[in-house]
Amino acid sequence: MEQFGNRIGTDQRERALTELSRHFGLGRLDPTEFSERSARVAAATTRDELAALFVDLPAVGAAPEPPAPRRALPRLAVALAGVTGCAIVLAAYSGQWLWLLLPAAAAVFAARRFRPR
Repeated sequence: MEQFGNRIGTDQRERALTELSRHFGLGRLDPTEFSERSARVAAATTRDELAALFVDLPAVGAAPEPPAPRRALPRLAVALAGVTGCAIVLAAYSGQWLWLLLPAAAAVFAARRFRPR
């Protein structure tokens, strides 16, 4: 015999459908699986039937792991080393020492462009 408190109504089914839609939007369910689970939500009469549909899914508020922040430093260091190398070669072949100011200008630009926010 079912317990009276275990029965669900339209509100609980609508909330479950909303939660399924969120999971579908986050890519956790494919279209076929979303259709099947939605049909089972519509037919559910108890909380246990609804709970069984979400056992393998994380809580709705739980967002997927954010990607690790990309570090610009290695690429920046390589770029500055390349600019410095080019400046040395240009200064040596042209006889103009002003080319050696180019790495400093590039470093100032990079410091402004890639500063932490």
